[in-house]
Amino acid sequence: MAYSINANIPSEPNDPVDDCPLMRQNFSNIKNFLQQDHVAAGSPGNGFHKEVTFYDKVPQGLPADPTSVLYTESGTASTVADMRFRNANGIFPVSALRACCLFQADASLPSPQAITIINSFNVTSVTRTSGSNYTILMPANVIQGGTRPMIFAVSMDGTQTGNASILSAGFTATTITIQASAPRYVNILVFQI
Repeated sequence: MAYSINANIPSEPNDPVDDCPLMRQNFSNIKNFLQQDHVAAGSPGNGFHKEVTFYDKVPQGLPADPTSVLYTESGTASTVADMRFRNANGIFPVSALRACCLFQADASLPSPQAITIINSFNVTSVTRTSGSNYTILMPANVIQGGTRPMIFAVSMDGTQTGNASILSAGFTATTITIQASAPRYVNILVFQI
């Protein structure tokens, strides 16, 4: 959204009555501009950020220590804007985590069976397809391009004294399939840079 500012007011030769409407317009536009990313004036938390909106992809030059910069540029796996952090040491992705979930496996349930997800990010469902085979669905566009993601799958027994093992894992753009040996809890982490 564009906000116009009348830069030449107040002006000494002008009658203040003439400048007053333009100054009101300036203050209204400044208020609206600030409210785009900040909590509104007069509200609890006013002046603090509620979000940061990056308007364009703008790669940054090398900052000198102690300066650091957050910015967006085309992602490695797609041309969609992706967040970067840059300091005197180099450029780093803010997070390579694309999806994760924790669910409790129950081999006593009939197959196929929807599994209750304990905690998740960018995971829409988990289904036990048979035995210790599970299908994890993600929304479209969580994983981009031809770059294969790293998938970490960990399963634990009920006492959490030892690990069961992941026997196999498969991946498509929106689906992860795993086979685990005697799992009780399964934790999936999907990373892509």
